[in-house]
Amino acid sequence: MWVNQVKRAKSCLWKHFSRSPVYVFALVIIAISASCDSDDAEEKTVLRVITYPWIPDAADDQFASLDAFIEEDFESNFPDIDLQLRPISQSFGVYELEADNGSAGSIVRWLTNEVVSSDEHEGEQGYHLVEIDTLILDELLNRDLLRPWQDVSTSDWHQAGEDAVTLNGKVYGVPRLICGHFLFSRHQELTSAGTVDELITAINDSLPTDKRAISGNWLGSWNSTALYLDAWQDTYPQADINTAFGSTSGAVDLDDNVLAKLEKISALCQFDGANHCVDGTYDNWEDPHRAAREFGKGETYSMFGYSERLHYIAREAKKQSVQIDDVQLSSIPLGDGVMPILFADAFVMRKDCDSTCQAAAETFVSYFNSPRVQEYVLMSRDAGEDSIPRYLLPATRSAFTETELAKDRFYVELNKQIRDAKSYPNQNFYKVKDEAKCQIYTSLKAQPCE
Repeated sequence: MWVNQVKRAKSCLWKHFSRSPVYVFALVIIAISASCDSDDAEEKTVLRVITYPWIPDAADDQFASLDAFIEEDFESNFPDIDLQLRPISQSFGVYELEADNGSAGSIVRWLTNEVVSSDEHEGEQGYHLVEIDTLILDELLNRDLLRPWQDVSTSDWHQAGEDAVTLNGKVYGVPRLICGHFLFSRHQELTSAGTVDELITAINDSLPTDKRAISGNWLGSWNSTALYLDAWQDTYPQADINTAFGSTSGAVDLDDNVLAKLEKISALCQFDGANHCVDGTYDNWEDPHRAAREFGKGETYSMFGYSERLHYIAREAKKQSVQIDDVQLSSIPLGDGVMPILFADAFVMRKDCDSTCQAAAETFVSYFNSPRVQEYVLMSRDAGEDSIPRYLLPATRSAFTETELAKDRFYVELNKQIRDAKSYPNQNFYKVKDEAKCQIYTSLKAQPCE
């Protein structure tokens, strides 16, 4: 560390003292001071962390401002911990259990002792905390990568978040964010619908046919399978979601009634000879927010997606000078009722995190889940005071009530919609998602399954 400080000092001083003996003396003093600082730094507990990257880049700076805030603010409050945060823009491997060649994927390598490099932290050995989607919690546990959390308080957690991180009676994660599927529309008849059939009737009876009735993405093995589970829970609200894929023998047996409901609602996306929900138009990594932009501009009557789609809806509406005061939202009915289920993004701890590491980890998650920091991230403070909220959902109840979220009408409604929501399963999803996707694609008459 001190070598880099000397290099920076040398670059600066060269402009002013390169012809003077003072230059040499200044470098010696800086080197000694930096060396002392290095000795102090070595006494700190190093904590290497990866946060969940699939969030809106509110400041349009590749998350640089948010990265800087987290590191600087945390270390100013806890100077005995050297937080080494992997840049969010370099952390998109949190779903990669296997690489294309069959070797260990990014997330597995990050949670082991293999050397993992980034532009900021070159040559470091893995990470102590990684924020994951708990859909893959069992996969990480089966690979013997995780240590359970011992003394973390769960009193402020949404119940769905707590359920998502609990496996075999142990808590294997600390939830920070939760996420679900919502319907957005400027027509209350749609957002008040309680079943798929009621939504279809509302669309057919109250909307003109001059633009797409509903938009959103049905494709992708993670996405389509998750939508199926949401529809299944809507149809069988009292049933155990772990039975949603049918037989326990390993074969995927999807429910025909649920598939029929999904086919009916996906057909509502048909307009002008094309169904962008299933033909790949909205499933485009180069333009992932197209459906949100179209709705924001008023080009579609409704759209479905995660709550953070509101960020992009509001952005586009502001750009086009379109009002969003009349936009309503609800948990989208995908079956014979509405029983919201939620994903959870949670911090998991690598297995070899010792007692000192664990203490630092507990300090960090407590900090990150504090109302102050939740507000900073969710309200996009890194992008300026007048920025558009990210509209991510906090897994902590206090964030909804003790922050500026309590004054935002969308957050107030989102909190109401998810109050009694259940959790997505934290086991068996990864094993079945590809086979389930193919069955769903066939039912929806979507593009061929690959």
